Amino acid sequence: MEMTTKLTIRIVATLPQNAKAIAKLPRVLKTDKKGQILYEVTRAQFHPAILDDELKLAIEVSEKQLKALGVNSLSEVAPELSIQLSSRDGQVRPALHLTKQVIESLSRMGASLDFDPYC
Repeated sequence: MEMTTKLTIRIVATLPQNAKAIAKLPRVLKTDKKGQILYEVTRAQFHPAILDDELKLAIEVSEKQLKALGVNSLSEVAPELSIQLSSRDGQVRPALHLTKQVIESLSRMGASLDFDPYC
């Protein structure tokens, strides 16, 4: 049986005032009630083995976004990482496995982690 779990990853940050002026340029970042969305991706299929790769990419892209806005590191903007796993199949139990490398990266950037499983 193929796993029918969907994965959504989002990194949101509160940008400093000087960066917000820059964010109004044509390459505007999306916003939500918590701040600027630095990275967001949804995958229709999920397997625990892909989570680390997706998180590494999310961190890398977010850091590049911030550097383009004049912010030196994610730790300056109180990043919030959200991982959502959802499934309509009651038999599926999504699992969250993070490697030491990803946990260290999240710690280094001072991120809070929000994990939401919906089954």
